[in-house]
Amino acid sequence: GAAALPCRDFIVSVVGAPAVLAGNSIGGYICTSTAADYPCLVSGLVLINSAGAISPGCTAADVEAAAAAPKKAPPPWLVRLATFGLMAYLQNSIAKQLKWLYPTNPANADAWLQKEIYRAACDSRSADVFASVFYLPKPRPLNYMIAELWKGPTAVVQGVLDPLNDALGRARQLAEICPDLQVWELQAGHCPHDEVPEQVNAALLEFAEQVMSREGQHGATSSNNAIQRTPPSERVAVAAELTS
Repeated sequence: GAAALPCRDFIVSVVGAPAVLAGNSIGGYICTSTAADYPCLVSGLVLINSAGAISPGCTAADVEAAAAAPKKAPPPWLVRLATFGLMAYLQNSIAKQLKWLYPTNPANADAWLQKEIYRAACDSRSADVFASVFYLPKPRPLNYMIAELWKGPTAVVQGVLDPLNDALGRARQLAEICPDLQVWELQAGHCPHDEVPEQVNAALLEFAEQVMSREGQHGATSSNNAIQRTPPSERVAVAAELTS
């Protein structure tokens, strides 16, 4: 999807070799989309309380049918009203929401973080981003992209106290239906990388070492070599060719 393009461009233009991608919440979904659409650019995938639906048994035909199905968007006035209401609510309840999302270490939801979230929420373009959700096509299930398209080493670093969903159940369900996926269960909320950073860093390092060890056993991949040998200005085209 389009959300994967910035990650793709950064990897091929700056990193210059397949990378381990890690993302939290919607960032986890974007990283998964990148791994699914450009697997030659990714050596490992880390999901930290990732967004995205889980649909066991989902097939390519199901995804194609969902994408082709007409989506009836609500009237523009209703979208504007809902967007205005949400933005106003967030701007006036940031501290409360952060304490709710950081159940283990609420002190890490400090004044600086609250200020940054408030600044972003007040940006007029934030409302545009939220409103776009009503018009986007149905997203692909998380497990489908991992198991059927990416098919590579995946880590789920999960704050199991996340109040937004059944975080523990989601992590264990992914482990059951996605091969080559392992789970780290942490006593934290929606942002464990900020709430218990030492534990998340330890999990990231352990997973990265596993990925590097696997690459060492199998040697450099042809896609890795092709990307590294290509001038930065031409790497996006090479990545697209390797993926097609």
